[in-house]
Amino acid sequence: MRLAGRGGGRPTVSTNTFTRVLNGGGIGRFAARSRNPEIPSSSISRSDGGMAVPRPLAKVWAAIFSDTENPFFSGVLRGVEAAAARDGYSILLCNADEDLDRENAYLDLAVLGEVAGVIVAPTSEEETDLGRLLDHGTPVVTVDRRALRNQVDGVLVDNAAGACSGTEHLISEGFSRIALIGGPLRTTTARERREGYERALRLHGIEPRAELAVFADYKRQGGYDAMSRLLRTRPRPEAVLVSNNLMAVGALEALREARCSVPRDMGLVAFDEFPWNGMQDPPITTIEQPFDDIGRSAADLLLSRLAGSAATGRTVVLNTELRIRESSVKNRGADLG
Repeated sequence: MRLAGRGGGRPTVSTNTFTRVLNGGGIGRFAARSRNPEIPSSSISRSDGGMAVPRPLAKVWAAIFSDTENPFFSGVLRGVEAAAARDGYSILLCNADEDLDRENAYLDLAVLGEVAGVIVAPTSEEETDLGRLLDHGTPVVTVDRRALRNQVDGVLVDNAAGACSGTEHLISEGFSRIALIGGPLRTTTARERREGYERALRLHGIEPRAELAVFADYKRQGGYDAMSRLLRTRPRPEAVLVSNNLMAVGALEALREARCSVPRDMGLVAFDEFPWNGMQDPPITTIEQPFDDIGRSAADLLLSRLAGSAATGRTVVLNTELRIRESSVKNRGADLG
């Protein structure tokens, strides 16, 4: 792909290149070029041989999610699509893959394509910069995580309360040496879930221990590696709070390889509820996030901006729900309530 200047003016991207990149052909190369410090993203425009370019994405929203492999975002997307469709909007899904360069490339493409609006799960609370969208007049809503550099609408869950309830449940079951497998601390979710975990421990007179808190990348391999590290800790933890579903899958794989029985040798609570959690052996205790409500709330905020709302950046905070199953119950077979 080539970014070309015309007569010393603004660098331009052809319509063909724009379409090819959106269809998955070269986002990595576009990310590198769009981050060229000699080419400010705000100065990149689309061209088509000098002709005016229509807005092919005027009824399209870009959903830039940090990891589309994560079923959490599939659930959020369903909520977004249901609300968007009522007003005739379609969704263009972009996978940033927890990578700031990829995220920046998709943000630039959203500006170039003149999409109607953007819903984004920021890769980094402090480093994600949505300014180019705001400067272009593109309404934007964040989901799951904050973007502190810009005052925009957002939809969050009460992560700290969710993590606190999961940890307190483990304590109530008689576990005291409780570990945390957390996400990358550059994200809102990871920091807030650590805060809730530590709050619960302290409420019950247990001082958090640094060696029992391991932070990974919200991916399956990260959960596996984090659990493997915790299993080498002496004395071993008795239970673990896992900050998302993919890391929980990896953690369970590590436990099986180590022949650790859940919950006999290790109690486990994980964020995110999915139909198969109850079919695991043992069934997994989860902290459920309202995927559909998150997506619908984000869509409603975006629609209100498109309708002309000038309200100061609004934040919707939704509650989680603890679903107790056998993975966290010390005496399996006891009444789960």
